Parts: sequence; C-alpha cells; structure tokens
Amino acid sequence: MFKRNYLGFFPILLILVLFFVNFDKIRKREKCSFYTSHAKIYKKFYPNISKINLFYDSAVIRKKAIKLCRKEYLEDKNNPKKIFFYAYTLLADKQYEYGKKILEISLKKNYHGAYLYSYLGNENGWFNIKQNLADSYLEKAVKQHNLFAKFLFAQNLMLEGEKNKDEIAKKIFLEINDYFIARIYLKILQLDRDKFDYKKILQLLNSIDQEISNNKPIDDGIIANIYDEIAFTLNEIGLSTLSIKYSDKAIKMARKIYKSGHVTNKFIKSSVEDPIFGYNYQNLAFSYNDVGDFLKAEEYYNRVLSIYEKHSSY
Repeated sequence: MFKRNYLGFFPILLILVLFFVNFDKIRKREKCSFYTSHAKIYKKFYPNISKINLFYDSAVIRKKAIKLCRKEYLEDKNNPKKIFFYAYTLLADKQYEYGKKILEISLKKNYHGAYLYSYLGNENGWFNIKQNLADSYLEKAVKQHNLFAKFLFAQNLMLEGEKNKDEIAKKIFLEINDYFIARIYLKILQLDRDKFDYKKILQLLNSIDQEISNNKPIDDGIIANIYDEIAFTLNEIGLSTLSIKYSDKAIKMARKIYKSGHVTNKFIKSSVEDPIFGYNYQNLAFSYNDVGDFLKAEEYYNRVLSIYEKHSSY
C-alpha cells in the first residue's frame, strides 16, 4: 500500500521558508544608491553595480527610487550624498525645478555630484544658470576627482580644435582610461595620427563600434557626441564618405534624444531647429562638396544658413 512520505516535502518547505526570509532581508536592505549608482565608469571598482539608469528606465522604477531616496534624505539631511541622490531621482523624473532646489542644498555642502549635475542641467536645458557659473561647477567637480566630470572637461577641450588642447585632453583620457568612453575618445584622437593608413582607420572605427556595442546601455547623448566627434575628425583628415556616415548617425541619435524629452530647451518647444544641428549640417555640406555631390552640399549649406539667420549669436 502506498504511504505518503511527508518528510519528502520538508526540503521544499525549508527552501521556501529560507527564500521568503532572505527576500524580506533583501527588501529591507534595498538602498537608494542601488538606483542611482548605475554608471559603468565605476564597473572596475564595483563589479556588481546596478545597471539601472533612471533617465531611461520605466516610470515605475523612478517613482520607487524617488520614494526610497527621499526617505533616506529625510533621515539624514546633513549627508551631501543622500541629498544629491534625491535630487538625481527628481531630475530623472523631469521634476527639474524641484530637483534644482535639492541640488542647491548639496552644492552648499561642496558635493562633486551636485556640481556635475548643475553643469549638466544647464547644458541639457533642464534649468538655466549663467554659463560661467556652470563651467566653474564642472571645474570644481574635476578638482574633486569626479571621473565623469574629468571626461566632460577633456571632451570640451577637444571641441576647441587646438592641437595643444588635444594633448591635454589625451592626458586626461589616459588618466581615466578604465572608463570605456575615455578609451573611445583616445581612439578618436588616434584617427588623426593614422590618417594616412586607411586600414588602421577602419580598424579604429570598428573597435569604437565594438566598444559601444559591448557597453550598452549607454546614454544616447554620449553616443551622439561620439559620432559627432568621429564625423568632424574624418572630415578634417579627408575621409568625407565615412564622415557623412557618422554625421547621419549623430543627427539620428540627436533627434532620438529630443524625442525622449531629456533635452528640454526653447528650440524643442517651437518649430525652430536647434542651432546645434547647424554644426552637423555644415559638416555634411563640406563632406558632400568634397565627394562631388554638389546638390546635396547646396541643400545642407542652405539649412545651415537658415539656422544661423535665426540665431546670429552662433
């Protein structure tokens, strides 16, 4: 006769009990930093760092993060990191004015993250502060060894287009080359050095594309800037066909960012095209002219003129 062996269920019951006990402990240990410390820049130092990016993840996750970070902030209002993390969640949720107010509290405590995001807030049009003040905030974040601030500072040096500034930028990128985007920019600088070796150029471009693919998800703004810089560099060294390819990719990515709503300036809210596209169109005009497609070149020259007629300060 078949006998029920209740002891056979004991291991399963024990596993279930342990699971729910441990789940409750995990839930209680869940911290705000899990939702805010997503940056891959720190992957080498914290291998198990969260891949959550509140600026692109679901509203449900953002709301949960806001609730958790607000609670930690209220429990320790003198902790600059807790203050900043709460501000970060608000900015990710597009609560820009309130996020700025919380950021300002962290600024008073000289916190590098607050300096960085005050600069980024101004750059992205989340709120307005004087440009010289924003630039000083970036420099303060750099002095406190904020890695992303160092990257942005070096990137800005590259945009000035001067050889001596490129060398300074290279030194900074080498200093932070654990950060994959710094490695990408080192390869972009290398494009100019290998301009007479087409095979090496293609290898560098393939390597950059592979870095991007291996490190997804990446902020779309960073990818757009990478494509921009590649396009301008390729145009300068006479590889116009390749330059057109990367200019198109940069514009496509920039339009994607605008649709996401994480860049919010007066040009998005109107039918006027943002003058930042003028640089892309100018590069395309030069490149199409170089390859002999004069109709396309004329089209983009006209688009550049149309933008600059409306924005004479650019």
